[in-house]
Amino acid sequence: MTSTRSSDGSGEPFRPSGAHPYRLRLEPAVLLPGGVAVLRPAGTLDHRADALLDPAVAALLADGARHLVVDLAGVTRCDSRGVDCLLGVRHCMRVLGGAFAVASAQGPVLRTIAACGAGRELSCFPDTERALDAVRRGAAPGSPH
Repeated sequence: MTSTRSSDGSGEPFRPSGAHPYRLRLEPAVLLPGGVAVLRPAGTLDHRADALLDPAVAALLADGARHLVVDLAGVTRCDSRGVDCLLGVRHCMRVLGGAFAVASAQGPVLRTIAACGAGRELSCFPDTERALDAVRRGAAPGSPH
């Protein structure tokens, strides 16, 4: 039988490759036709998010992305600094003439976005498909249209 607990005595579940549930990591981004990109962070969206999201967004822009959906389905925790990071990405996309939307924020993440008063600015959609539709139509508030 394989143990699912670490052997360091911490009692924490074993995670291959050092993955930690409270650290932010990114799934590979997807660049779709029409210059629409989907970015999928996972873990905790907090004060460390800028260091991971900013270069990822810059790389997507360099690869031709004009619009961005950030799918938060894998984000388990978010604080006000994480919301600030999302607002910063939204501002960047808007300045560049693109649209921005958030998809699949759940439970505590969605409540944090609402508590920060950022729900309207971030244009939260229940799933990625609806967010993509809104971004493609220019209907997301991150859009200059």
